[in-house]
Amino acid sequence: MEIRKIESKTDERQVIDLFAKVFSGGGYYNSLSLKSNYVRAPWTRLDRNCTAIAVEKGEVVGHVGVLGYSKRIGSSHIRCGGIGGVAVEPRFRKKGVATRLFEAIIANMLEHGYDVSMLFGIPDFYHRFGYAPCLTHCEIITTLRDHEPSRSGLRLRVATKKDIPKLAKFYDTDNAGRTGTLVRGERDWLRVLKCRHHLVLRGSRCVGYIRCDGRGKSLYVHELAVEPKEAILAGVVELCLQRTAKERRAELCFNIPLDSPMAGFLQTQNCKTIQHHSRSGGPQGRMINVPQCLDRISGELSRRVERSAFAAKSLKLAVKTDAGSALLTLARGKVAVRPGEHSAPLQLSCPQQTLMKLVIGHGRPLRNLCGEKVGTKGDVGELLEALFPEGRPFLWEIDHY
Repeated sequence: MEIRKIESKTDERQVIDLFAKVFSGGGYYNSLSLKSNYVRAPWTRLDRNCTAIAVEKGEVVGHVGVLGYSKRIGSSHIRCGGIGGVAVEPRFRKKGVATRLFEAIIANMLEHGYDVSMLFGIPDFYHRFGYAPCLTHCEIITTLRDHEPSRSGLRLRVATKKDIPKLAKFYDTDNAGRTGTLVRGERDWLRVLKCRHHLVLRGSRCVGYIRCDGRGKSLYVHELAVEPKEAILAGVVELCLQRTAKERRAELCFNIPLDSPMAGFLQTQNCKTIQHHSRSGGPQGRMINVPQCLDRISGELSRRVERSAFAAKSLKLAVKTDAGSALLTLARGKVAVRPGEHSAPLQLSCPQQTLMKLVIGHGRPLRNLCGEKVGTKGDVGELLEALFPEGRPFLWEIDHY
């Protein structure tokens, strides 16, 4: 069996056919049309230099795709390889095909300058390739009886391609500094608008946008960015509740970051908040290139140090993982990164999965250091709390890989 990249139109057709066979819950031809967008659509982020296919006697029997994105870590940006289209023909499963494909794409991502990789996957499978949970899914649920009517005068209009600059402005403002979110370009907005978004208008003025749809008993708000004024926030909730009642649904569910203005407003009303944590499965990530990643976020690390008790201290921290090592030097409130293994008074040795959780802010550092394969030298606890504080990393649903 040969593991290689997509090299021809024939490979493309066979990959699409493989998808349609493996993901044919909605019928073969429906899946064929849907999955062809993944490979050929003008908005696709498929990185053909990193994607791998398994070929047996001229037939594509396995595929793992890499979609290239820029992801926020606070105010810094890193390169993230989103994993999608993981497919192996049933007759070739449990024969090590997926393992060989993942080995290939991880090597390819390292070669082509990626810092981390993320995916959304089934439980008890992707850990064997070094992926571990790194995001928490949150829902804020409310009902019509929990809110007083408002007279906001807001209305909705379906967004079009001409509205992309407005959408992008609200998105970038709302997500500035929000770890986990993607840096969207025009190509991404073309993809995003394949799912209907609405502008929120007050008179003729645009005050934000929203995307929602009904599923079962709930109306779900999957994306939201509006001016953070209480009257506008209340008006948006009222518009959504009106639609909830019109469609005879029982509740309104917001899949939004818990640190967003809307979440803050809802928590002053009657609502319930649910956080979904997973031991395995769901949103998972791994490091690809540790020194490069730490260097890319050195600006954000410096900003964190400047606001901490370490602002005036000079320290060196050596970080060692199975995905690379680096030396972090703190001086005058700035953080500099040097690749390679180094000796230093402060040391952290850990699996790359642990460092991934630290970088993205998934859980408290001291909790993440409780793993069996974690070793430290010196009093690194407080420094790691300053460098990698627990956050609320988030990725909007439409950007799931």
